[in-house]
Amino acid sequence: METYSQLMPWINGSVLVLVLAALISNLWRAGQIFAMALLYFLFTGQLAVGEALANFVNPVLMTLVLLLLVSIVLEKNRFIEMATRHALDCGYRTALLRLCTMTAFLSSMLNNTAIVAAFMGKVAGQKQHAASKLLIPLSYSAIAGGMLTLIGTSTNLIINSFVVNAGLEPLEFGDFFKIGAPVVMAVLFVLIATGQYILPDSTQSSESYNKFLMEARVEEGSPLVGKSIKENGFRDLESIFLVEMWREGRLITPVRPNRRIRANDILIFNGDPNFISELDRFSGLALLTEEERIPVGNLTEVVIASGSDLARKFVRNLGLRIRYDAAVVALSRGNQELTGKLSNVRLQVGDRLLLATGEDFRVLSEETTDFHILREHVASGSLDTRSSVISISLFLFALAGSIMGLFPLLEGLIGIFIIYLLADYTRLEELRNRIPFELIAVIGSALGIAQVFTNDGTVHAIAQNAAVYLQDFQPWVVMAGLFILTMVLTEVVTNNVAAALSFPLALGLAQVLGVDPGAFIMTIAFAASCSFMTPVGYQTNLMVYSAGNYQLTDYLRAGFPVMLVYACVSISMISWFYLY
Repeated sequence: METYSQLMPWINGSVLVLVLAALISNLWRAGQIFAMALLYFLFTGQLAVGEALANFVNPVLMTLVLLLLVSIVLEKNRFIEMATRHALDCGYRTALLRLCTMTAFLSSMLNNTAIVAAFMGKVAGQKQHAASKLLIPLSYSAIAGGMLTLIGTSTNLIINSFVVNAGLEPLEFGDFFKIGAPVVMAVLFVLIATGQYILPDSTQSSESYNKFLMEARVEEGSPLVGKSIKENGFRDLESIFLVEMWREGRLITPVRPNRRIRANDILIFNGDPNFISELDRFSGLALLTEEERIPVGNLTEVVIASGSDLARKFVRNLGLRIRYDAAVVALSRGNQELTGKLSNVRLQVGDRLLLATGEDFRVLSEETTDFHILREHVASGSLDTRSSVISISLFLFALAGSIMGLFPLLEGLIGIFIIYLLADYTRLEELRNRIPFELIAVIGSALGIAQVFTNDGTVHAIAQNAAVYLQDFQPWVVMAGLFILTMVLTEVVTNNVAAALSFPLALGLAQVLGVDPGAFIMTIAFAASCSFMTPVGYQTNLMVYSAGNYQLTDYLRAGFPVMLVYACVSISMISWFYLY
C-alpha cells in the first residue's frame, strides 16, 4: 500500500499528460475529457463524490452561468447597433480609435464573441474604410477589453473559482482593472500606430463579405422552362447574380443571356443572402440545400472552427441533417471566387456557411466545436428603446452594487435575471438552448482534478523541483516563463482549458518561492487571453478571418507587436502591484 501511495503522484501525472494529449488531438470535446479524468479520480477514491458535486454548484461558477444567460438580453440592446453605425463615419485612425475603444469597453461587461459578431457585419459591409484594416483590430480590442474586469471574460471567473476553491481571498473588479487598463491602452496605441502600415488593404473585402455561393433548381412545370435567361429576368437581379448552371452532370459557364432553361436545371448564384427573397418572384424556382428535407426558413450564419472535422469534407458529405438539424444553403470564402456545384465544394477552416436550421438546431449545436455561430438572419429580434434602457440600467446597477459591496454579484444577477424573465425580455426556451453545459463540465471537473493534485502532493513536488532551478532568478523572470507557457497552451487548446491546467502550477510556484500568490494568479489570467498571432487561437480571431480575407501572415505581422506589448505591460504592472 505504501508503494502504491508513493506511485500515485506519478500515475496522476501520467493522467494529466493524457488529458493534455487528448485536448490537443481534439478527438473528444474538452468537457468529455475532463469528465473522464474526474471519473478516474472518483473511482480510485482520491476524490469524494460530495466534494466533486460541490464544485459544480460553486458560487463563482453559478455567477459565470448567470452572467452568460443575462448577456443574452443585453446582446439584443439596440444601442450597440446604433453606436456602430456612427463610429466609422470619419477618418481611418479616428474610426479605429472609436471602434476599438467601444469594443474594449463593451467586452469588459459582455461576451466578447457576441460583441464581435454584432459589429463584424457592419464593419465588413461599410464603404468608408477597407474592412481588412478594421476587423483584426476589432478582434484584438475585444480580447484585451475582456481583461478590464472580473466578468470581462469567462477565463477570469474560472480562475476566480480556482482561487476561492484554494481557500484564498476572491478576486475583485479592481484587481483586473488596475492592470487591464494600462494593457488596453497600450494595445490600442499599437493598433492605431501600426494599423495603417501593417494590416493588409484588401479593398475588395467589404464588397465580397456578403457574397455567398448558392443554388436553386428549376422545377417541373415551371413557367421558366423554355425561356431564355434574359427573358426570365435573371439579368435584372440587383444583389444576387447568376454565374453558372448545372445541367445533366455538366457545368455551364458562363451562362449566356440567350441560353434557354430546362426543367431540373440547377442555377448557381453568387450574392448577398439577405436578398434571397429576390428569388421568390420566380415561380417554380426552389432554393436548394444539400439536404432537401430541411425547409429554407430560419437561416443561421456560422464559421467553420479550427479543429472541426467538417473541414476538408465536401458539402455533400457533411451530414448536418442528423448532427445538427441543419443544411447548407450558401457558402462564402472571403474574396475567393467559388465555382461549381455547392455540394462539390470542399470546406476549409474559416469558411462561412449559411444554414437552414430546424427546431432542434439550437439544442444540438450548443456544445459544438465544429463552428461558431455568427448571427441568425431570422432571430428573436432586438429590444425596443424603452426595454433597451431598462435592461442595460438594471445590469449596470447590479455591477455597481457589487463593486461597492452592497450585495454579492451573484445575488444581483439573480435579481435582474428574474426581472428579465417577468418583463419577457427573454424566455425559458431561449435560455435553455444557451446554457453552457460544456463550460460547466470543464470547470466543475477541473476544480476537482486540481484538488486531487494539490492533496496528493504532485503540484508541490513539481513546484519544489522547479524551484531548485528557478531560485536564483527574480520572481518576474519566473512569471515571464509561466506567462509564455500559458500563452502557448492557449494557442494549442483554449484559453479556459489553459487557465485550468496552469493554475495549480502557478499557485504551487508562488508558495514554494515565497511570493504573493496574486502575482502568479494574475499572470495566468492575462496570459490565458494573450492570443493574437494566429487565427485559430481565439474564436474572435477566426470569426474575422474570412470576412477580412486574411492570411496567417497577417496575424503574425499584426499580432506580434500587440502580443509583445500586451505581455510586457502585463508583467510590468503585475510586478509593480504584487512584488514591489
